[in-house]
Amino acid sequence: MDDGSPLQEIPNLDFSNLEIVYLRQGDEGYRLSKARNLGIRSSKFENIIILDCDLAVSEDFILEHSWPLFISKNVVSIGLRDSRKCAKEDIQKFSKTDPSEIGELLSRDWRISTWLNKPGFESSNFCWWVCSGGNVAFHKSIFEDKGSFDERFVFWGGEDLDWAYRLYKRGRYFFINRDAKAFHFESKVFEYQVSRDAFKDKKEQLLVSLVPVYKNSEKIKGEVPYVSIFMTYFRKGEHILDALKSVERATSYRFEIVLLDDGSEDNLLEILELLDDNLRSKIKVIQKRHEGVEKAYIDCVNECNGEFVAQLDSDDLLLEGSIDLLVSKLVNSVCDVAYGKYQKFYDSDTQNLKDGWTFPLCIREKSIFESMYTHPLRVFRIRAFYRSSPFDNLGINSAVDFKFYSKLLMTSYGLFVNQNTYLYRQHENSISKRYSKSQIANLDIVLNHNFEVYNPLQALKLNDTDLNYDIVKGCGLSTSVEELESLIFVKAKKRNEKYEFFLPKEDFLELPHKGFKVVEYKSAIELLDFKIKKPS
Repeated sequence: MDDGSPLQEIPNLDFSNLEIVYLRQGDEGYRLSKARNLGIRSSKFENIIILDCDLAVSEDFILEHSWPLFISKNVVSIGLRDSRKCAKEDIQKFSKTDPSEIGELLSRDWRISTWLNKPGFESSNFCWWVCSGGNVAFHKSIFEDKGSFDERFVFWGGEDLDWAYRLYKRGRYFFINRDAKAFHFESKVFEYQVSRDAFKDKKEQLLVSLVPVYKNSEKIKGEVPYVSIFMTYFRKGEHILDALKSVERATSYRFEIVLLDDGSEDNLLEILELLDDNLRSKIKVIQKRHEGVEKAYIDCVNECNGEFVAQLDSDDLLLEGSIDLLVSKLVNSVCDVAYGKYQKFYDSDTQNLKDGWTFPLCIREKSIFESMYTHPLRVFRIRAFYRSSPFDNLGINSAVDFKFYSKLLMTSYGLFVNQNTYLYRQHENSISKRYSKSQIANLDIVLNHNFEVYNPLQALKLNDTDLNYDIVKGCGLSTSVEELESLIFVKAKKRNEKYEFFLPKEDFLELPHKGFKVVEYKSAIELLDFKIKKPS
């Protein structure tokens, strides 16, 4: 792919043993992204390797990049590159000698010492940082799924970081392929065809706008949000403004609100005009015919661009700092889903709050095969959504939250944060009220579907030793398994009301004096030994 070389410099490409398609675009400045996009679109095979034209490769280079792509179409194979120096008399050696043996070594790939030798980096949430388009391989379907290079990068550098960040959010897996090595033979500085410092300020501005984590820009205004809040709306005009206003209190990050109007046929757009311009500018409204809340969830999340996604029902409220709290718990965790505690109120009476039921320990098997434990507020990495897709339409009008979050947890971990984050409004027109009779039946539909689609080889194992700390810390109640053993899980009754909660052993004996009748109790640590039981 030629980015506008003078016609007299077009190389001789007459190689009888290679099929070469030569493409050239006119010289309109530095247009690497456009050249790559054109080359990939013009390719006829499914597996793509991008290689800078000043790199030489070893005999098994294509094989080393190819085998990960045959394992999964969702993998990006990141090759490495060493720098070497050769003399003029060495040029004839390239047709017969491996490039690793030509000339002298100048330096190993800089990413090895800076990033790759750090313990755990290659399996971390940040390994996409080292993705370079100079030596990388992927399946063409990744490119076709919003994976083209941004052609606004018309200066040296930056396009790879933006590209890798978008792929990371789409749930791609990055594999550091140490055997797919290329060798860069150094040019003289005066031979560079473009200045690497020209338009540096413009490059920085574009990266800050497109990649919120670049230089800790998550709270700086930019084109791409760090957090998306997804809301589905159907005839809840009397509460929608309060719900939207609560978002501004819940996060200090740059955010967007994706509001899907599921065919409510009311005056939603007129209602939104009552908001101030700043908040209204962050709302993306999607209007569609009514197809039910199940499909509305998927359509809405598909429109989210943030790395993290929070869910807010259009008649509920977020508490101050709640989104920031859950995001902060996820940033350096192996988990992709976080949720907190919530409180309930009736209609508009926010002065009388009651604690909602919470289960303060995220156990994936319970959340997939038993019932709804991931209570609001919920925040998840957008990659968990794409890794869990597709989401089958089960034709249900309730238990949709259970279906959605149990599917997310099939390919990711979750954690519980022991702080109030959400106010849940109870009223006569809520989904839980309208469809209360079908709730149990729909729960069974989801459970049986989960048993059909769950693949334990695809999902992570709960007992991985390196994850136990995160799981226990995530419950928000203790920082070690030993401390968790000091808690009692209790099922109790009081005035015909049922309760489930955790409390220290010393407080357990006080329950009868407080009017509670204990129905069942066990050590909290026993909950980690939950066994899957298929419902009858």
